[in-house]
Parts: sequence; structure tokens; C-alpha cells
Amino acid sequence: MSGICGWFEPEGQGSANASIERMAATLARFDASPVRSKLAPWGAVALAAREANGDLCQDGERLVAVCGRARFSEARLADSARRIGLARAIAEAYAEQGAEVLKLLAGSFSLAILDRRERKALLANDRMGTRSVCYSADAGKLVFGSNLDAINAYSGITDRIRPQAIYEYVHFHVIPGPHTVYVDRRRLEPGTFLLWDDGSHR
Repeated sequence: MSGICGWFEPEGQGSANASIERMAATLARFDASPVRSKLAPWGAVALAAREANGDLCQDGERLVAVCGRARFSEARLADSARRIGLARAIAEAYAEQGAEVLKLLAGSFSLAILDRRERKALLANDRMGTRSVCYSADAGKLVFGSNLDAINAYSGITDRIRPQAIYEYVHFHVIPGPHTVYVDRRRLEPGTFLLWDDGSHR
């Protein structure tokens, strides 16, 4: 399984960077996808995917990870992605347009943009939800991954089971989104995004 994972803590001091390798290992365990990561004292992103199925970049105080086959619908941005790489093109478009950049993306993808300067993070997936994104958010930190195991691998995360989730699974044979089996974790539904803004999220 390929995917993305990471953490964002604008006031962080890099103490959680050791977690990123453990988190990424959960994404690569079934298909041995190569793992790449970008680290900063305030956050980290990792990508487990073949070269053609994802991209990473660090652009100043901004980290970007994208997994899948995203493409821009606007010719200027598509050309930029071919020249400088998809993740860097997304970072530049995000700097210009903020979350509106998602309207210009098509294809199968999941992405994370961590922006320390603005103290914001953006998580998103494609309109069909072919690439999952789960997250745990509180006032000071955002932890995310393409699966719950990636989040569980982050240091200090508790894994309390949500009792209602057991009932939902027995009754429906699935846990309806955006909920998960854990109390403090959610997943993005298809075609949605999470904007984490200095501790608050929507």
C-alpha cells in the first residue's frame, strides 16, 4: 500500500521526527514501496510510493506530500508541474491561491500541505476517495496518514477504541465515515479536505 503520512506542530522542536520513519514503514510494509521524507523542526511528511506515483518537496517553511496521479486542469500549472515537479507546483499554487488550489486538481490523489508561516495545514483527497487520509487533530498538533496504523506509529498517540464503532461494524459491516474505530481519529470522506488553522480545524 502506498500513501502519505506526517505530523505538524508549529511550535514543535523536532522531537517527533524519529516517528516519521515508523509511520512511513506502515505504508510500505505490503508492497515494499520506497520511502522518502522531508523533515523540519515543526513537522514532517513522508511518502511511500514509486517515483511516478507521488512527490515531496520542502519550500522554505512549507512541506508538501502528494501521492497518486494528481494533475492540474490549468495548462500553466500543468506545465509548471512537468518542469519543477508536482509537489513544488502544488506548493507554489497554494502560496497564490490557498485551499482554492484543490479546485484545479484532478485524478486520483491524497495530499498534505504544511505551512508553518501561516500556521495552517491542508489535507485532501480526490473526488472519488480512492486515496484515503486519516488524521488526529488537537489544539497544538496534527498527525495524519493514509491508514490508521501510520497514526498509531506516532509517539504519544493513544489508541482508545470508540465503543459505538464496534456496534457500527457489527450492524453495518463498516464504520461510516468520517468516524473510525478510534475515539480521536477521523478520515476524510471522498472529495473533502481538512484545513487545520493554528489549532482549529474544519
